[in-house]
Amino acid sequence: MKPMYLRFASRLLHTVAVCLGLLTLWACQQKTADAAQGQPEQTDGQAAPTAHIVMEVSRQSRLYTTECVIHKLVTFADNPTLEGKVLGVPVKMKARWGDRKVAIPVDLTLKGYIDFSTFGSQNVLREDGKLIVILPDPQVVATASKVDHQGTRQYIDPLRSRFTDAELAELTRQGADSILSHTAQFGIAELARKSATALLVPMLCRMGYDEQDIIVRFRTGFDETDIQPHLQKN
Repeated sequence: MKPMYLRFASRLLHTVAVCLGLLTLWACQQKTADAAQGQPEQTDGQAAPTAHIVMEVSRQSRLYTTECVIHKLVTFADNPTLEGKVLGVPVKMKARWGDRKVAIPVDLTLKGYIDFSTFGSQNVLREDGKLIVILPDPQVVATASKVDHQGTRQYIDPLRSRFTDAELAELTRQGADSILSHTAQFGIAELARKSATALLVPMLCRMGYDEQDIIVRFRTGFDETDIQPHLQKN
């Protein structure tokens, strides 16, 4: 019969072996789950190749990076004119009655995003030990417009009728178009770049790259005004 301390030591070693086995099994399962969820793995000090970077980044699809609400007071004045001829000479003059004016407060929600669906190897460069990620051009979509009907004011001469709903809707549309035409002044492109950088840098670091070696930028020559062709309205 084994001494009591030998039996205790044997049981202790058996328990430790079982625990180590369970821990190994759990680690393997966790690694498999992370891979299934698309979590990028760091490869034992090896930086991920370009193909892996493209695959992971393109999974982001449409990345909304910023949102802003632009307020505009749309104003319009409808001043009637009198036209005719005096002694055969054409005359056009403003009438002293019949004016119509309206002021419409409008809020337009703009969302900036980057579409990674076209992200490819052409967007990943390596220069002097640096990893350069070139972002696709940011785009902007007007997702919502809100009219402050209670704040809308009409100034109507008694001889004229009030603005119709169709006229007010058309003036509101023109106001939204005016906001969109000045999108380059809102700095949405720079906000989009910063937000995308905040997402991509940690992802690339998990792939084995050092943060100081990662550069995220737009294509050479990109300007805020380049956003204009990509404007959409829902």
